[in-house]
Amino acid sequence: MSTTIRPVAPPAWDRTYELKVRALMTIGFGFGLVGLDRFIINPLFPVIQKELGLNYQDGGLVSVVLALAWGVASAFSGPLADRYGAARSSIAAVKCLRSGGPPIAVPHDHLRQLC
Repeated sequence: MSTTIRPVAPPAWDRTYELKVRALMTIGFGFGLVGLDRFIINPLFPVIQKELGLNYQDGGLVSVVLALAWGVASAFSGPLADRYGAARSSIAAVKCLRSGGPPIAVPHDHLRQLC
């Protein structure tokens, strides 16, 4: 009695899984950069200080305001994550962060020229 071994065909490639992994990696990279900016501001402040003409008091103020903003955001996002789920609240937080960038990037003189 002989048995023949037949090769098993590999399963079909699941494209949705690949997209989910890419989305998860992109979100993780985005949150890593957001977390990194909180810790990189203080070591980079001497370079920023020279360029913008700030003193060490301004550097302390920047780090305190950043820490307070981080704490307030954590206090609000915690209950939202409990209510709506971590993924939905995280995506909403990233959208909120992205919407704040363009107004900061517009120079003040440009706003006067528009009026």
